[in-house]
Order: sequence, then C-alpha cells, then structure tokens
Amino acid sequence: MAYVPGCHYDLFLSYASENNRDAWVEQFERALGQELGDLLGRQFDPKESIFFDKRDLEIGQSFPDRLRAAARDSAILIPVLSPGYLTSPWCNRERTEFFSKLPKGATPADCLAPITVRPID
Repeated sequence: MAYVPGCHYDLFLSYASENNRDAWVEQFERALGQELGDLLGRQFDPKESIFFDKRDLEIGQSFPDRLRAAARDSAILIPVLSPGYLTSPWCNRERTEFFSKLPKGATPADCLAPITVRPID
C-alpha cells in the first residue's frame, strides 16, 4: 500500500535502459527505498511503494499495459534524465501516462522529481 492516499505507488522510476550500466539505476532504487523507509517508517515499504520495472514486471506479463497502469497510479514520477531518456519512445509513453492522471489537487510540478545523469540540451 502506498504512503500517498489514493495511489497504488508512491514513486514511479522511469529511465532509459542505457542509463542502467553497471546496475546504477538498481543501486539508486535500493538506496532511495532504504532512505525513504528510514525517514517515513513502517508506512513506507520500498517493494510496495516504488514501481521499478526490474522488480515489478514478470515474464509473460503484458508489460506495456502494466507500465501504463503503474505510471497512472503513481504519486511521483522520478525520471532519470539523459539524452537517451528524452528520445526513448518507452520513456515518453511512461511520462504521458503519468501526467494523464495526477493525484487529486496536484500540479505536474508537485509530482515530478527529476534526476539528471547525463548532460542534456
């Protein structure tokens, strides 16, 4: 159960696969989840509160549908920005789906926590 009422996930981690060299994004997701769990207590369970495709998508699952639903049902989008992210059709779909249904009363700026890993123009 998410920490933010009315959402299935608190965070949706969106990234271009090229940015996960040496499992960097996976390490970031674990560290972020641990830190938020320490700060927020038992109400925040990283495995339940953070949508991370490497953990949450299963073989045989219709992953485009699952990604769309998870993006729409998340409180905050964390895009890992890079040139590859900005040109990725999958990342664009995730952003579009996320912004199609924001939590009640929220603005896009309230729900975005970007991280820049590569310089972008």
